[in-house]
Amino acid sequence: TAGGSNLGCHVSLAVIEHIERERLWENALARGAQLKTALEDLQRENPKILREVRGIGLMIGIEYLHEFMGPMMSDALAQNGVFAAYSGNAPQVMRFMVPIVITEEEMADVIRRIRAAVATMNRLLPFALPAAKIPAVLHLLNNEKVQTALFSWVRRVEDVVSAVKGARK
Repeated sequence: TAGGSNLGCHVSLAVIEHIERERLWENALARGAQLKTALEDLQRENPKILREVRGIGLMIGIEYLHEFMGPMMSDALAQNGVFAAYSGNAPQVMRFMVPIVITEEEMADVIRRIRAAVATMNRLLPFALPAAKIPAVLHLLNNEKVQTALFSWVRRVEDVVSAVKGARK
């Protein structure tokens, strides 16, 4: 990662010294346990969405029951201010890779946002899960172009509903 340059090597050494001085691996273990416990709770609460939680430290992954749920959750998380990438070769798998310096309070905020994204998923799944039982529809749900169009349509519907609610107040 240092590219062999003098400056790159000096920067790399300074980073390693900082990691050692601040004992950042301890934070990674503590915050990772905080995130993993919260995700395991979510898994127990949402067995129709989450199949498995796995990982150690701050590299935590979740697996959804269906392939289309990875992109769907990624979109719901983005709407809640959290970036999480689903795997290109296994879209039902998502990884969270938060910074090693995240604080307990910041992690609690991330967890709150993940819970909000799961709530969004729960609102959409009554439509998606029955449709997913039909092989041709499941194939469409797993198609990224169809997902993009659906997410865009859902976003427009949410905007209209929000505008109507705002006009009533």
